[in-house]
Amino acid sequence: MPKISSYTVTTPASGDLLIGSDVNATPNNSTKNFTVGSILDLATTLPALNPALDSNIVGSLYGTAITGNFTALKVLDLTSQLTADTPALIDTIVGAKDSTTVAKNFTVSDIISLVPSASHARILSATSVATAQDPSTTNTELQIEFGAAQTLTDVSLSATGTLTFNTAGYYTIEFNATTDSGIGAINRQSVIMLAMKRNGTLFGTPIGYVTALNVTKPFTETRSNTFNYTALATDTLEFFIIRDGLGEDVGGLAEIRVDVSNPWTNDVPTASLIVSKLS
Repeated sequence: MPKISSYTVTTPASGDLLIGSDVNATPNNSTKNFTVGSILDLATTLPALNPALDSNIVGSLYGTAITGNFTALKVLDLTSQLTADTPALIDTIVGAKDSTTVAKNFTVSDIISLVPSASHARILSATSVATAQDPSTTNTELQIEFGAAQTLTDVSLSATGTLTFNTAGYYTIEFNATTDSGIGAINRQSVIMLAMKRNGTLFGTPIGYVTALNVTKPFTETRSNTFNYTALATDTLEFFIIRDGLGEDVGGLAEIRVDVSNPWTNDVPTASLIVSKLS
């Protein structure tokens, strides 16, 4: 077998062939061809394994055209004789072109380019149409809603605001809530808290906002929280607001109305939710 570097460099395709040993063949360790595509498919399905010292690696004997198997132990013995190097995108790997027996070189960069890239797509966008979402009294939680119910392939949203994951996976959640301090006597304060529950149990740490009250005007501001979430199928997320008893019994969520002359015609909602999925 000639030196790998002597073969023509070409761009790999999914159907191109690489040489290897089939440990399950009869007889054992028969030399076989494997497509580049089938090897890429194994990247997400094979478990991580530790190689044994008697595992076989196919290669050619230096200075000859003889192709044979080398045990991992023998290869490890060579490490003291080889120069350590970092692979570059222009380095080449030997393989067979398509279903032919013609040996070719494939660059590392071309093989990497065959791996499908992940995409991050928005799958749900929900907005509450309520003008206010206020707890009934202090120390009483209120679940935040995000408008009409939605049923999608990967997630579902109930009319009460419960987000259910129908498909396990990696998601990004953007939660927005417009807090309103309410009005009250000077030298008084409102304490508004936001929290999230996963599968009915408090998830993470509540976020609190302490605001000095005004007798005529409330303090209103949109609060945003974006986070990544690894979901199992049937997981649920719920969002809550509460008036803490250390503050006055005022405040909650309120929309911000836009002026009639404002070219941005949409009011800022009491709450909104955006869900994206990595696939």
